[in-house]
Amino acid sequence: MPTNILFADWGQPATLLETITYYDPDTGQVEQSEVETPIDVVSGPGRTSLNPETTATREQTTHVFLVRTEALTSDTSLVHSHLKVGEQKFRIINIESSPLSGLTLLHCE
Repeated sequence: MPTNILFADWGQPATLLETITYYDPDTGQVEQSEVETPIDVVSGPGRTSLNPETTATREQTTHVFLVRTEALTSDTSLVHSHLKVGEQKFRIINIESSPLSGLTLLHCE
């Protein structure tokens, strides 16, 4: 299936919130700024499981989003970045190449 059809049928607008960490020589501190980039995503199903870090007393929900690989430039840093879809903000926990050519999977929670 061509990706254009996939995104035309199932795509939705989102915002990639890229966190950039840098050293400010004026203040002598490490600072962070957030760069917002509009991006289209195709949302996969959410999966709820028990969080092992809380001895399985708290649920955690993970989501997978498909994005066009070309939308992620070579200087895009997804470490410590988030994806905002509608009013929900997701932390990107893993990036994976999709079996579909030209697409990348963003695993989020």
